[in-house]
Amino acid sequence: MGALFVICVIGLVLWFSLKRNLDAPAHAPIELSAEEAQVLEGKVAVIEGEESLDESTLSFTEKELNAWIAQDEELAEMLRVELDTDHITAIFRFPSPFDEKKNVKVSAALRVVHSEEQLEIRLSKVKCGAFRIPNAWLGELATENLVETFLEGQSSEAFLRGIKSIRVTDDAFIFEAAE
Repeated sequence: MGALFVICVIGLVLWFSLKRNLDAPAHAPIELSAEEAQVLEGKVAVIEGEESLDESTLSFTEKELNAWIAQDEELAEMLRVELDTDHITAIFRFPSPFDEKKNVKVSAALRVVHSEEQLEIRLSKVKCGAFRIPNAWLGELATENLVETFLEGQSSEAFLRGIKSIRVTDDAFIFEAAE
């Protein structure tokens, strides 16, 4: 009788876990006030080269980043970002390969640290639903500095010289260009 109870409890836990993680709800829509939307438009215009920046620092809040993503409805259904100290997490929703009516949630956290001479962006955590993917499964991606992996040669050196500072706080991504 005890074994049957344990099996039932495990079954219920698995069912709730699968239900929660294999049927990920849609990302909540982002609503910006008129003032917030105007500020975001100005920052996007700077990124797109349509406007110049009076100062060397450009920052985006988590809300602004998600509102910018939401400008593309298809992308907004699939992606949202979360910011935490030294971390940017991208949370994706994909149709389940087992049931097209359900979605799977996958998240990847990047650790972003900029010191005087070096920018490091490392994959710090990958999850599928509530299951954390072991670093051993990620291979070299779990230990590599992605900046060194994807930016090579003289162009990467010039790019990195143009960065005075990159910081991620609990609610902002802050980029400061070198003089």
